[in-house]
Amino acid sequence: MSSDKPSYLIVGAGVFGVSTAYHLIQKYPDASVTLVDRDAFDADERVAASWDWNKVVRADYDDFVYCKLALEAQDIFKHDPLWKPYFHQTGVYWICRSDYAQNVISHHHKLGRKDDIIALPIAEAKKLYGGLFEDADYTGAKEVLVNRASGWAAAGDALRAVTRKSIELGVKYVVAETASLNFDSKGTCTGLTTADGQSLSASRVILCTGAYTAKLLELSAAKSGNAALSSGDRILAAGITTGMAQLEEEEYKKYKDMPVGFQGYTAVHGKPFIGSIPPTADRELKWWGAKIFSNTREVLPGRKVSAPPPAKDYAQWKVSRQLKQDIIDQRNLWYGKKSEGWNMTKHRICWDAFTTSSDFIISPHSGAKGLYVATCGSFHGYKFFPVLGKYVTQMLEGTLEPELEGRWAWDRERPDSSDNCEYPNSEMNDLLDTCRYAAARGGHQFHQFSGETTLTPCLPHLQVCYHDCVPFWAYRTGGPALIRLMQTEEDAMSRGEAGMLKLRPASAVMLLSRDEAVPERAIGTMNQRPRQRQQSLEAVTDTSEKSYSATPPGRKQSVSYPSDNSSTAVVFDPDDMETGLDLYFKYCHRQPIWCFEREEVGDYRTLPEDLASSILALTSRFSDKRDHLQLYSNNAKTLIMLRIANGTVDLTTIESLCLLSYSSFIDGNVHLGQFHLGLSLQLCRSAMLDIESVYLLDDPTTDRKKRLFWSLQLLEQSYGRQDGLLSVPTDIWRPAYSTGGVNHTDGETKAPPLPRDNLGTSTPSEPGIWNTSVRLGWVWSQVRKYVSDCSHNILKEPWRHDSMYAKVLSDFMETENRIPMCHRYDSVKFYERKIDELKVNRDYWACWLKEQFTYHAIPTVLNHPFLYIVGAQHNPNLGIPNTFWRRSSEQALLHATWIVRMIDMVVDKQVPLVDPFFGHVAAIAATVHLYYCCAAAARLKHKSNTDFAKCRRFLKSFIPCSAACDALDRNLDRMTRIAAGSEGMDVEDWMPSKIYLSVPLMWEILQFNSTTDSQEIPTAGLLDASLTPALPPVDTSENSTLEIIVATSPEITINTADGGQEAPTLSYKPSDNNNKFNNNKHNLSSANSSSRQNVFDTPSVEQIDSLTFNTTPWLYADSSQLINIGELPDLQSEPGNAWWEGDNFNNIMFNQF
Repeated sequence: MSSDKPSYLIVGAGVFGVSTAYHLIQKYPDASVTLVDRDAFDADERVAASWDWNKVVRADYDDFVYCKLALEAQDIFKHDPLWKPYFHQTGVYWICRSDYAQNVISHHHKLGRKDDIIALPIAEAKKLYGGLFEDADYTGAKEVLVNRASGWAAAGDALRAVTRKSIELGVKYVVAETASLNFDSKGTCTGLTTADGQSLSASRVILCTGAYTAKLLELSAAKSGNAALSSGDRILAAGITTGMAQLEEEEYKKYKDMPVGFQGYTAVHGKPFIGSIPPTADRELKWWGAKIFSNTREVLPGRKVSAPPPAKDYAQWKVSRQLKQDIIDQRNLWYGKKSEGWNMTKHRICWDAFTTSSDFIISPHSGAKGLYVATCGSFHGYKFFPVLGKYVTQMLEGTLEPELEGRWAWDRERPDSSDNCEYPNSEMNDLLDTCRYAAARGGHQFHQFSGETTLTPCLPHLQVCYHDCVPFWAYRTGGPALIRLMQTEEDAMSRGEAGMLKLRPASAVMLLSRDEAVPERAIGTMNQRPRQRQQSLEAVTDTSEKSYSATPPGRKQSVSYPSDNSSTAVVFDPDDMETGLDLYFKYCHRQPIWCFEREEVGDYRTLPEDLASSILALTSRFSDKRDHLQLYSNNAKTLIMLRIANGTVDLTTIESLCLLSYSSFIDGNVHLGQFHLGLSLQLCRSAMLDIESVYLLDDPTTDRKKRLFWSLQLLEQSYGRQDGLLSVPTDIWRPAYSTGGVNHTDGETKAPPLPRDNLGTSTPSEPGIWNTSVRLGWVWSQVRKYVSDCSHNILKEPWRHDSMYAKVLSDFMETENRIPMCHRYDSVKFYERKIDELKVNRDYWACWLKEQFTYHAIPTVLNHPFLYIVGAQHNPNLGIPNTFWRRSSEQALLHATWIVRMIDMVVDKQVPLVDPFFGHVAAIAATVHLYYCCAAAARLKHKSNTDFAKCRRFLKSFIPCSAACDALDRNLDRMTRIAAGSEGMDVEDWMPSKIYLSVPLMWEILQFNSTTDSQEIPTAGLLDASLTPALPPVDTSENSTLEIIVATSPEITINTADGGQEAPTLSYKPSDNNNKFNNNKHNLSSANSSSRQNVFDTPSVEQIDSLTFNTTPWLYADSSQLINIGELPDLQSEPGNAWWEGDNFNNIMFNQF
């Protein structure tokens, strides 16, 4: 070790972590040793595999290396004062179906051990211990190994004691959940970041993270971009079920001195060792099942690993009926019929990490310096607890024996798992119960009497069913019929209460929701952590099968019956929820809404039903459950309104509204989406989430609240109403760093801070990509307000310093100036990224693309020629062409072309996008390119036609999942047909001499006011017909169009006498009636016919006009050469290429963003 004080950061406080900390602090008392674990070491409940009532301590290994290590550890358990109080030397009774017994005895003799170990014939062995195991299964057994030197330990008590001792010696214990590992610029691991944003650093980081290891490494690989961090096929997280039965006093006296029992199997038998441990002082006898199961799931888009359920407690108490039956089956292997009446008190799933050979991994991680791995107990690590840290220390020092170094290496050739009977043999999804409720199959009927709903049985009495799997929902359309079975800690219904319900007359069973009325869930408790209702329900057919857990406290069942307005029964498979969550994180997470992280929603089976229904309402459009979308949505709305009515709104309620709002906007139901959005904002106001001071409190949900609040702002920025007295002024949410606008005084309320976001950043001080898009989104909301004002003829000359145009442009430039280099186009080099890399890091790239599209949409709309052509109808000053006209038109074309370049890259990289915002931006760019389709310059005309077609195709790609984009596409199609006039058109090679722009349709597209159907009530799903606003139909007649024509080339001269400030003559032909559009014509060319002598050669090949002549030459290039953006460097050798075709691609002018 170095003479300097070394620092160690040990992640995970199970046996590997605690033993390592204990040995390190003993050997290096001056070292900095920090243990980090998600749970307090003395917590009543932990996720560590070593947190348990008891674990086997034995040295009966037929593998010589592990036999030797186990004997070393067992000696410490027997004699060391720290460990001795927790060891119980009861012996081991091992039913062997191979040469296992003889191998173990041989190893002990070679090691010079004279333990009381013997192999006995089966008949003789059955007589031992008062015949306790005479009813056990001896099928295929050869003999019984009895080793009286082994036994078991009080696992949790020993773990707490050694941890406490380590802390006394100087180890620092930090309670925090590890979100990801940190690395410096050289790729060296420097520490970790916790889920609450805290950074911990050390020169050596040791992962003792058990079942969480593979997932943590996968997340860290994605965040750092270092794919070598992934565990690959080295580590597999898996679970096993343990069961405990409480014996009667007389039975306890018989079993209290029993040995640890093992049913020994081999790979040929296809099942692992099955063990049973003597009863504790509480008379609880424990054994485990035969099912060892992985839980493979997508932790990041395109990345699947096996990991424990994301619930805070790994959902360790949620045990399905199949797994409980497994416990019963294995109990019978040991105790037979005499165990049938035992009172089952606990069922728990224990998680650990496996290797194919069940060898540990104690090794440096080859993917990063400073990173080490010490884990993979494979459910046999606990017995080595006293010595694990010794060997981890040797590994850190580089003094590990070669044989151990080879077997425990990170990079080694691993044997096939088929020879390992202890390797996981099942997948958790296959072991979950499929719930179906009788009501959905006609088992119950619903009736309404005098406004009250009652539930009556079709059979003589109502049978309340309990299910121990995921929650489900049965819907009926046309009558109140939503059945919900949920389990909560706060509001429990005992079996006795259920029995009362069962016997209660039909007229007395009212439709209400017990758990919704819990006072603690009121708005006033918004600053508390949102409760995740436990929804795992026990399926009970007999009281002997019911399980009550003392740790944590027993969870009882409750039944609640909210109503719905439907008539057709629909039952949803439990897998729908998991699929819905996966789709949410693939298509909606940070795109644009960011309400919660994967870890925060926990196990999908614990989600509150209103949030679960909202997630399904949003994501079912991406699956084969699309026809259920409205049912999910209706259920979510019903539950949300129940919460509001009952005064039980919590954070997940507002999150549900946020998702419903976004879903409505995708569907083109703008008014309903705005209602959900407005209701969300009002609830935020009630909970004071719009005040900065609220977030200064110590609250574990602070960041989640920030993300929700600003997600709502993002929706408001893109889809909120811009007109009307009740619209929220956009200035209110001006980012704090903007130079203009609102200046907050000391006593004035400040907006909440943005959430913590370090995705894609290089330093902690830089804003993450999502926060950057929020700030840019605020400028976009200003642009939308500007367009709204223009549509109402509120337009001050844009070149004036006090104009709205100047203000928005100033804010845009200020926001752009604040974007860190790490997110800018030339830094991230999106066009060089591989498709797989983009899939893996979708959380970042989807946000980055939203930022890029927003960045180019702002100047495109702000400078859209249409705004000023129409504006000139009402403001004669806008009809005088000047430098602004030239510059703004060029900016609109420049950024509309950039939008097409971004579309090319998205298509080329196969990035799936679903946010309607992208379709809207494509439609806006299409209108600009449509405008230039009649430009005099043939190359620009051809480019504009090509780009227009690309925008249309891109917009159409959103139609399958977005009715809003479908409506937008229809408007663009109609406008295109009107633009062609009598000429007709083929979009692919349309080269018009003039076009007709529909003014109303242009406003519809620019403002994204499209509804799903022009004949549809715009407030569908919300207002009664009596309140439906009367909106005028869109006028598509000639009187509402502008004619854009091409004129002959003017004679261009340069006269230095006027300083170059002579303005061309009026380019707008005034209307006959200033109050109406009447076949108004806007001429793209100058009508100046002066015959002054040219002082330079005028282009003679192509017709040009005064606007396009002054644009930069690259605008004429053929965009078809950009199909494969990643191959751009290969084009550098071509002479005369436009800026993007050659070595000017990274021109600083265009890559500052």
